[in-house]
Amino acid sequence: MVVQQRVAVFNLVIALIAVVCFGALLPVLGVMKAQGMFGVLGFSGFAPLFYLKRRPVVDERDQMLQLKAFQITFVVLWLLFVAAVWTACMVYTTAVPRELVVLGAWLAWCAFLISHSTTLLILYGRS
Repeated sequence: MVVQQRVAVFNLVIALIAVVCFGALLPVLGVMKAQGMFGVLGFSGFAPLFYLKRRPVVDERDQMLQLKAFQITFVVLWLLFVAAVWTACMVYTTAVPRELVVLGAWLAWCAFLISHSTTLLILYGRS
């Protein structure tokens, strides 16, 4: 397993833990207090520590896989964003609540980490 795959697995686990813990605390604490579990996403900042052991060799194939993963992730996030905006427009006719906007930002970051990591792992598995 190359370093990029280890970083992808690490980020995927961190994002899934944040989403699962948020979902578990949502009925108990409510939306605003349960969003504190998204602080777990800060651990994704430790991902560059995987590169400290030795400098990874990055060739053209790795760069192409990284670019393709970002392109697919961009499409996924764009589709989720459009769906979220249309849903908010249909449900809230006057103003969208502040809590929903903040929650949308957290969920968008989780969606980015999950989709990018999953795409990268799939692309490395196929090549």
